[in-house]
Amino acid sequence: MPASKDEIMKSSFRIVLLLTILVLPLHATVYGATRTGTYTGVQNKTIVVDPGHGGSDTGAIGNHNIAEKDVTLGIVLELKKLLASRGANVVLTRSSDRDVANIGASDKEELAARVSVANRVDADLFVSIHADAYSTQDAQGTTTYFYEKSNEDRRFAQILQSNLVQQVGLFDRGFEENNYYVLENTRMPAILTEVAFLSNPQEANLLSKSSFWRKAALGLYNGINNYFLAVK
Repeated sequence: MPASKDEIMKSSFRIVLLLTILVLPLHATVYGATRTGTYTGVQNKTIVVDPGHGGSDTGAIGNHNIAEKDVTLGIVLELKKLLASRGANVVLTRSSDRDVANIGASDKEELAARVSVANRVDADLFVSIHADAYSTQDAQGTTTYFYEKSNEDRRFAQILQSNLVQQVGLFDRGFEENNYYVLENTRMPAILTEVAFLSNPQEANLLSKSSFWRKAALGLYNGINNYFLAVK
């Protein structure tokens, strides 16, 4: 007995569905970030993200008076969107142009206030975002710093640096150990990344653009997410 029109349509749909499943890549893409199936490494993780400087502390100043504190906040707000959309609990040390401790606080007091945020919420990771500067304009690229409280700090730095460089496409200056206060005194794996150089005219131009902020945020997201996937 010949198949009915409905049966033919159902059969065709099943074939199309099967072919779609077979040709789909193993890693789906959300906001350009890879994930396996519907699982993301950041889901239900508490991540403290620290936009460097802020308020009375401008940080480095680049071409056209671009302030580091504005660049870092722009990148961090984009990163928060990505992390929150994938189920992470995101805590920012600041979400506006302000001091974290108080106006007029010493550098150590300001850094201690940022560390306190991360330790108080018992974060899974601490991520501090900065833009670099040097005395000459030819310094370039991306660097990630860690302090080896455990093997996880180094591994996190390596994974994050790789993913960030892949997205921003700048010179890879590598990852290295440094006893920065926020790295040494946080109780969880922590990194401080210098995304690019404000003292380099070409990189300062990039850092002034929201499109670059989104690109950097995506690289940071991928690094954070892939770190958690790697430790599963």
